[in-house]
Amino acid sequence: QFNESTPSVKKNEQLFRARTLTRQRHPKLASNSFLYLLPTDFNNSHTFFIDNKLKHHSVSITSEVVSGVTMRYILANLGQQIYYPDTRIAKVEQANQSSIRFSGKAPELATADWAIVEQKKTIQALRINTIEKDEDWFEVHLNESTQTVTLLRASFKTVLKHHDFNINNHLPWHSNSSDSSTVLELDNASLANSLTLGQKLICASVKHAVSVELKEIQGRQLYLYPAFHKDLNSSQFTKHNSIIYANAVAATHGETQPEKIVGNGDASKTNQRFPLSSDNISWVSDASFNSGVRADLTVRVGQRIWQQVERLSRSAAEDFHYSVKVDEDNKLSLCFGDGKHARRLPTGIDNVRVRYRNGYGEEGNLPANSLFKVARPHSLVKSFIAPIAASGGAQKEAPSSMRENAPATVLTLGRAVSIDDFTHLAAHHSMVWQARAFEKIPDRPARLQVQVVIVAAGGSTFTSGSDTASLIQNFLIKHALPDTPISVVSYQPILMQLKLTIMVDETSYDKDVVKAAVFSQLQQNLQLKQRKLGQALFRSEIIGLLEQVEGVENGHCEISPNIYSTMDSNSKPHLHTGVDGKVRKVSINPDQLIYLDTSTYPLQINCQTYEP
Repeated sequence: QFNESTPSVKKNEQLFRARTLTRQRHPKLASNSFLYLLPTDFNNSHTFFIDNKLKHHSVSITSEVVSGVTMRYILANLGQQIYYPDTRIAKVEQANQSSIRFSGKAPELATADWAIVEQKKTIQALRINTIEKDEDWFEVHLNESTQTVTLLRASFKTVLKHHDFNINNHLPWHSNSSDSSTVLELDNASLANSLTLGQKLICASVKHAVSVELKEIQGRQLYLYPAFHKDLNSSQFTKHNSIIYANAVAATHGETQPEKIVGNGDASKTNQRFPLSSDNISWVSDASFNSGVRADLTVRVGQRIWQQVERLSRSAAEDFHYSVKVDEDNKLSLCFGDGKHARRLPTGIDNVRVRYRNGYGEEGNLPANSLFKVARPHSLVKSFIAPIAASGGAQKEAPSSMRENAPATVLTLGRAVSIDDFTHLAAHHSMVWQARAFEKIPDRPARLQVQVVIVAAGGSTFTSGSDTASLIQNFLIKHALPDTPISVVSYQPILMQLKLTIMVDETSYDKDVVKAAVFSQLQQNLQLKQRKLGQALFRSEIIGLLEQVEGVENGHCEISPNIYSTMDSNSKPHLHTGVDGKVRKVSINPDQLIYLDTSTYPLQINCQTYEP
């Protein structure tokens, strides 16, 4: 028996049998006062005693000789009985309680119920493992041992759960994840039976999603490629908000049109040509074409479907081939062979038919989760979700871009040998806004690797091994020397935050109109499409843009360094400051691109009155 003030019994402590001393009076001892007479075998090493209230007492022992006999006693009044330790009888093997017995009939308790255990000044929640019952008592066995229990509460009427009790903010990937794969572990192992190796999956959180391929299944663990757990955006994934979508398919921009008759075949004519009425035909990826894409259409001559190729000069006389030509007005035409390079069309009435899809360009680069409604109901489609942003849609190449890229592209002749060749060839791909190739030294002795940094059309970034990276990589491999190691990576976007001051002659110009013109000038010239990979940002460059605006007499610019303070040392831009401590130049890495995004960092424009 122990009270709350008694120190807890510890494992391996010794237990002793208690000897009892009864309070009495002796006529020949201590003038007949209360005393406790000690037995003749009492060991003087026992110097403490316990009363009925378990209170510890240290007392002195008195010896007297009565009628030739030595008698020892304790002169005190400590209660009717006191105790002292005698022989050792046991050792403590288990110091904490794991079961508690109660008298009476058991209440409504069940295995796995919660119990609140009070011990001294602490409270602990434990599970009930088992319950033993008898007619006059019941015993509760807890899932953990605990110290001396002073109160146990159970058989609760209501279960209350704390706010966000079901939200687990731990990272979802398993410790088996590596540089080559991300490992996710399913709660239900049977779900893995519904998946197949090589299947495309989408892993999504609230604000970020990636497309991956299922490489391996081990029990409940899914090994996914490419690895995405080290990506900076993947910090948004938690066990609570992570979803794996298994019924994933690739989708492209476009609306299928009914089949149309485009003309009559005539075997007596060579290189027949049929213009198409639509100037908005979709394009899809195809690595065998120099531009990386082909027109998304199907040509049927009679009952046979013919194959689209980039140029007929490579076709044999018996090939059922055609090509698609685009003129300067963006009009498409179907071109057929001359009998030497691809077949002539067979003679027939209305025997040349085409089916195509309409829709292309940057308007197809939709943000994530912007598609959520089926336009026309389908018996096999109940609902869908698009958690990954669409990318790769590009407008027709501008004349200025053609003048820059076309000569270099012609020099490559559709083949990439040098580093510059890879830069020009990748930049010619319709899914690419900018490209820059580098020689990368491998980690172990091997051939130098060609690494191509890509600014995808639309400006969105992508992960290595993603669909966008794979499409461009396959295109480059198709046009490179055999066995050339090529990797494709996304550019790293770097934003700028600007604080502008402009002096406006308000006697001649409306300052609000000038302010709007300044905003338009900077947004147009500092946007993503206008900047180059690795291009540094100069304060003088921005001031020059300000002073080109009509109404601005002079201007001043401050480049904020604060937005770069949290970046890691490898990617943080190098800031060059003047004697005034202001940033004059921002240097970036070759795979980075610094640009203005007013939706993230709005322009701060302060207009002041110019005084000559």
